[in-house]
Amino acid sequence: MDWLITLSYLSICVVIFRVFGIPFNRWTVPSAIVGGAILVGSLTLLINYTHPYSDSSKQYFVTTPIVPVVQGTVLSVDITANTHINKGDILFRIDPLPYQNKVAQLTAKIVIAKQQYLSARELSKEELSKPELSEQKSKTENVDNQEDIDITKATIDGLNAQLNEATYNLRNTIVRAHSDGYVTQISVFPGLRVVPIPLKPAMLFIQESSFKYVSWYPQNKILQIKAGYRAELVFDALPGKVFAAEVTKVLPNIADGEMKANASLLDLTSPHVGKVPVVFEIKDLNFEQYRDLLPLGAYGQSAVYSEEFEELTIIRKVLLRMSSWASYVLPIH
Repeated sequence: MDWLITLSYLSICVVIFRVFGIPFNRWTVPSAIVGGAILVGSLTLLINYTHPYSDSSKQYFVTTPIVPVVQGTVLSVDITANTHINKGDILFRIDPLPYQNKVAQLTAKIVIAKQQYLSARELSKEELSKPELSEQKSKTENVDNQEDIDITKATIDGLNAQLNEATYNLRNTIVRAHSDGYVTQISVFPGLRVVPIPLKPAMLFIQESSFKYVSWYPQNKILQIKAGYRAELVFDALPGKVFAAEVTKVLPNIADGEMKANASLLDLTSPHVGKVPVVFEIKDLNFEQYRDLLPLGAYGQSAVYSEEFEELTIIRKVLLRMSSWASYVLPIH
């Protein structure tokens, strides 16, 4: 960004020398150089501190592996990769026949168990109504009848629990999207058998609500970046387009400071070493028409406009737009 200020100053100097016919001599040229160094240097330091800029911005998103709850043979794949889908849309179907049979089997067992339960209760009532039974014998048979009632009741409860599980498995033979988003890397097709193993997902789902726009700023600029500050974002994939945004969060943790116990030495080769991630939310309504054109994980640049020296924001905005125009020919990333 500094080179843009320098080139702008040189262009102004050339125009002034040409238009006003100022001669090139040992007084005018050194004056322009020294004056330019002071002016450009002061502006660069002041703008970079009060209205920080980052050339390392990126769109981040969360991916969720789609792992079926039940195993079985895939009957159909109902979506197309990398096309928008809504919450509840069917992703793929698994052959439900084994699970339908299980539900039918348990339903039949419950009917029989309920009949046995009713019979045990009727038998208990009949035994209690017989006057010729001795008191001791009556108590013994009542205990036996109550045990039969309890056993059949427990059997019904157990079968109901199995039926609930079987119904749950049957329902999950149809795999649906749990949120709006995209599916990529489809690894299943009709006829393939899938199993509920997390290490072998059937698909990879990208959650649309998880899209975050993050820029990495040097730590000496953090004092001028706070949640709620105005900002602007540009993307290499959309040359000449500038989108109004807002700082939503300055993350308090730097991943480079994390240390894990392993057999390797500490690696400090990350391109973001020592930089603080800042999260933005794009507020520009004009962004909606370009959202689908922007590749996921797109690179870009950002600028934050603090409350100090607001008069200089116009310079930062011009420089950011010049940087975006440069992407027509030579993208920064």
